[in-house]
Amino acid sequence: MNVLIVDEDENFCLKVKDLFVKISNDVSFYSFSSYKKIPKEKLNNIDVIMVDISTFNDDLEIVKLDFPNSNIIALANDTKSLGNIINMPYLDRVFKKPIDFSFLFYYFCKKFNIDFNKENSFFDERKLVNELTENGFSISYKGTFYLAKAILYSKKLKKDKVIDIYNKMGEDENVEPNIINWSINNAINKALEYDRTSKLEKFFNISDGRKPTAKFIINFFVHNYNLA
Repeated sequence: MNVLIVDEDENFCLKVKDLFVKISNDVSFYSFSSYKKIPKEKLNNIDVIMVDISTFNDDLEIVKLDFPNSNIIALANDTKSLGNIINMPYLDRVFKKPIDFSFLFYYFCKKFNIDFNKENSFFDERKLVNELTENGFSISYKGTFYLAKAILYSKKLKKDKVIDIYNKMGEDENVEPNIINWSINNAINKALEYDRTSKLEKFFNISDGRKPTAKFIINFFVHNYNLA
């Protein structure tokens, strides 16, 4: 897999590189601070291009013209910039920074049909996300990923109070605990709203129509799944 990223943030580039190394053992990674610095004649077989639009002054369509067979991912630093590019047909995906790297990891594993069960540091989190999505949750909501992380944090910290779990997650992820709480509850509500086959009720063995809470779901996985 050949990956090209255009971003001025060297630390971010290193994190993305580390991510792709976890995805595949066969990765060639190229990073540039500016699109104009790319030696296009030498890089003509790129699978994925990630472009921070704040470093790009031209029309993004030129990226598709230069690399017609590549998957193009645009990175936006704010909501306004995201809105300007979200419907561009030549972009495969757009992300708003800061990026949840577990979401990015999951996206590329799905995109390139990469084995979910190979051992690496994201194994349990990906396994949980996959389990959740097979039972009514959607990866369209960040709360699904936060919920998977909360399950692992509960197991690691040996705590079942969601406020303690969210506080530690918020500290590590640099996210306000109330945002984590809202996101998880939103993901649960959306799962219940769109679940037409009662997957959640069957999966969690709920027969009286009760809504499963975040605490209930976290405890269910902690006590019923073999997690690291």
